[in-house]
Amino acid sequence: SCSAEAFESDASLRRDKSAIDIICGKECRVKSATRSPERGGVFPCQMRRAITDAVANGCNIIISGSYIATDPTSGIYPLCSHNDIEEQKSFINNTLGYSLRRSYASFSGKVHTLDGSAVPSGFPTSPVRDSYCVESPDALYSFNMGSTIYMTYLDTSLPAAVRVSFPNYKVAAFGFPLEILDGEKSRDQIFAATLSFFNK
Repeated sequence: SCSAEAFESDASLRRDKSAIDIICGKECRVKSATRSPERGGVFPCQMRRAITDAVANGCNIIISGSYIATDPTSGIYPLCSHNDIEEQKSFINNTLGYSLRRSYASFSGKVHTLDGSAVPSGFPTSPVRDSYCVESPDALYSFNMGSTIYMTYLDTSLPAAVRVSFPNYKVAAFGFPLEILDGEKSRDQIFAATLSFFNK
């Protein structure tokens, strides 16, 4: 476990690894009170470089978060230049193999796997005592030819998670934060199925 800053700056944290789990939560670019036009974001330049370096060395990627497609595609706030948006869209399309289908993909937060590898589960979409909530999970589009839909949202049937196979590495992308799924059993089953996918 390490911070995003450590992962970006220390190559030893991403080399010789079979898989890396990137936890994005509700990370997105937000307005800054300083001269800098923005702060935060799922895929700043340093993070894109670090992930590119990791997959170039055959590392598989698990990535989850409610804005992993919205933030690099259109952003929550109109902060970035058109060129930066195009670079980030190209990164998620070509390096991670997915794109944005739509935001606000589910109002119930209920998800299930299409192959039955995990019990149905869900996440809070309104405030609760013991966790943060996700008001706007992403629906993901399988951009790469080697992509398959792994999970869908029960209320909309939109893709909640996709699996992508590249020649030298694989990606499992989830349009919601995995860490807030109800039930340890479901989370464990999803991670076990994902690692099995990586090892095929």
